[in-house]
Amino acid sequence: MLPLIGLILSSGCASAGDCDLLSLKAYSPGFNMELSVEAAAAPEGAAWPQAIADYVKLRDDVKACRGV
Repeated sequence: MLPLIGLILSSGCASAGDCDLLSLKAYSPGFNMELSVEAAAAPEGAAWPQAIADYVKLRDDVKACRGV
């Protein structure tokens, strides 16, 4: 009985790595351009441009996972 319970519980984790669980917001080209201009104008050492770069990598990784 215990192996069956373990199998049932672990089967719920199988889909946890499914990249379809992540939704990505699509931005307009105009918004992307505005964001890139603002990022280029950020003061040296500003933290938020790194956060944006990390998010871009995450989006690219999700797209690769989906085969897009």
